[in-house]
Amino acid sequence: MEIWYSSDRFKRAPGNELTAAVDFPGDSPWFDGHFPQDPVLPGIAQVAVVHDLIRRAFGKNLPIREIGRLRFKRKVGPADRLSVTITPGDASENLYRFRMTCGQEPVCSGLLKVGSGKEKD
Repeated sequence: MEIWYSSDRFKRAPGNELTAAVDFPGDSPWFDGHFPQDPVLPGIAQVAVVHDLIRRAFGKNLPIREIGRLRFKRKVGPADRLSVTITPGDASENLYRFRMTCGQEPVCSGLLKVGSGKEKD
């Protein structure tokens, strides 16, 4: 798994809540083509960060099965540093709630269901 962003303060707390601080290099190809005068990180890249952090925390390749309740509240630019919080839901469903903030401002939130698809639904 190639990491295309930088993260620090990545930790897994009791109850498996995951937190990290994340930022993106200004020359990242993710910013290409999204408004050259005002680069914006695409929403799919934000979801990919959440997915990567879950996979890193559990050391498994857990493909995305479903995305739900996805809300984007603020655009993300090259200079933005994000805080990511991922909270596990029902373990039998491999469901995670996530939210990203920039400072105190909400950036995005949603639900991510991961796994091989062989889990009991």
